[in-house]
Order: sequence, then C-alpha cells, then structure tokens
Amino acid sequence: MSDTDDAFKRVLECLNSAFIADAGAIHALCCNRVPCNAALADHPTVQVDQPPVYDHGFSVGALGLINGVVESATGRRVAMQWNDGNSVEPPRMIGFVEYIETRDA
Repeated sequence: MSDTDDAFKRVLECLNSAFIADAGAIHALCCNRVPCNAALADHPTVQVDQPPVYDHGFSVGALGLINGVVESATGRRVAMQWNDGNSVEPPRMIGFVEYIETRDA
C-alpha cells in the first residue's frame, strides 16, 4: 500500500469514526451550505455548489472543504454514503466512502 493509499484510508477511518460518534452532527455539517465568493468557487480542489439559474451566489459545505484538502494530498475524494431507503423511511446517511465518478450511459 502506498503512502497516499494509507493516508486516504486514514481519512475515511477518521470521518467514519466521527460519524459513528455523532451521526446527526456529521450529517448536518455535510448537508448544510454557506454562501461563498467566486474566488473560493475558482479554487482548484475545494468543491463549491454552482448557483442555480435563479441564484447569484455560490455555496460551500464541510464536505467540499474536506475534499479540497483530501484531493490536494491524495488525488482522491470522499463521498457521503447513503442507504437506499424504502417505502416507509427516506434514504439516510450511513457513513463515508471513496468517491467514484460514474458517467451516465
């Protein structure tokens, strides 16, 4: 295992242990966004939400900032992992995994 792989594994372990310690707090931190400026939106690794057509600003969340740090150090990104939900319960966050980009066919 390379140093980068080991570092990324430790990132996931840390995030998942924080999630286990207080799932509600970590979920809220990762789902909430705050306004940010265009300079942050232009950052090479920090992930910022692009404004919808009716909005004029950018926003960033904790996961966008975490991914900015993690990607600059390892070249990889983290994603929130969700269960599938069912007819009674909506999907819920269950932890963190490596982000794998998929392309719709």
